Amino acid sequence: MKRSNKILLLSLLSTFFLTLGILLVLFFVKRTSEKTNTVTVGYFNIGSAQEKAFTEQLQSICDSQNIKIKYYTIDCEKDLAAQIKDNHVNLILAADGYALEKSLACITEEPELPYNLTSGMYSSMREAVVSSEGKIKALPLLFDNLEIDINISEFKMSGMERIATWKDIEQLSRKIHTEEYAPISFAGADPVFLLDFIGAMGEALEGVDAYAKAAEILKKSVSNGVESDSFDAEELYNQLFIVPDAPLPFTFYYLKQLVEKGLIPKASREFVQQDINSMANYRKTDIFITTLSAHRTFEGRALSAFSSIYVPSNRTPDQRAFTATTTYAVPLVSNEKTSVIVEKLIAPEIQESLCRTTGLAPVLSNSRVPDKQSDDARYWIASTTKPLAGLGHEAAFTSPQLKQLSSVILDKLFF
Repeated sequence: MKRSNKILLLSLLSTFFLTLGILLVLFFVKRTSEKTNTVTVGYFNIGSAQEKAFTEQLQSICDSQNIKIKYYTIDCEKDLAAQIKDNHVNLILAADGYALEKSLACITEEPELPYNLTSGMYSSMREAVVSSEGKIKALPLLFDNLEIDINISEFKMSGMERIATWKDIEQLSRKIHTEEYAPISFAGADPVFLLDFIGAMGEALEGVDAYAKAAEILKKSVSNGVESDSFDAEELYNQLFIVPDAPLPFTFYYLKQLVEKGLIPKASREFVQQDINSMANYRKTDIFITTLSAHRTFEGRALSAFSSIYVPSNRTPDQRAFTATTTYAVPLVSNEKTSVIVEKLIAPEIQESLCRTTGLAPVLSNSRVPDKQSDDARYWIASTTKPLAGLGHEAAFTSPQLKQLSSVILDKLFF
């Protein structure tokens, strides 16, 4: 090969590799820039209905702010830190309880959210804000609520003036009860709801401290949600309800008495929320325990026949803490785009839209609400202290562990 040809070939090769290197650099710079400019939101234990509602609002917010956004549903039974790293999660929307605690542990930068974002909240919801040195680490956005629904017609025919205590509920139930009909029902086949219901009863009958102790027992019984041979559902049941220093002995005894008196049907252990909906619609139940979010899914004809109340107690409002699972925004990094998104989510118009779509209640005092139930829940929480996550949300149980525990509880309760 002639020398001139060799020089030309070397020149061409040099140009090719230089161009390739520049293209690779530009490619990786672009990929890095895209990751930096994209906010990835992780949904953690908030349910599909909330995920859909938040996705619609977040997309609208980001379109108006020229922010790129992605969405990721966090697997509750897998390592959170690894999921955050692999999917570049910047912001988590998490349910109160273990999901919130795990999210807070993954914050990598000091928060930038100013505390004045809470100015429109009522006091009990401001109490629920997680903050550090005047900066918000986790901001409440919406909350669910555990409620009792009572047939209006049956109450009016009973001659009773009000329903203010569990004795009142029992009295009404006895008036309705027959040998073939037990008037009180709940979705016992839903393990999370079952624990939430028992926790709400425990708070009402035995106090917030009893609830807190029960929550700690549940948390100690699991190790990061990973199934273990050491998990003993029978022993956990004993620690909660039976041993001398158990936190909720009277709660379980009281519920069992309602079953034995024929006021709660044994079939409640098989019910899911859809069964309660159908029963309410066809007048097969007159008193049922449900949640605000489930209430929204009921048929209109069923809803119109019932009035909602909170779980009653002999304690004064300042001693109460209702089971009302709150959804939080937890920024994991400190950047302007993430802060803008969270600030928009707490705006009155976004709160109103989220409540209308999900049926949940707002954290703002003056936000419009979609119905009386949502407004009532806000009023009840505003009149009490920081709401509870619900025992079903406190510990990172695996699905098999939840089933084991609920099966033991139901066996003891109904037999």
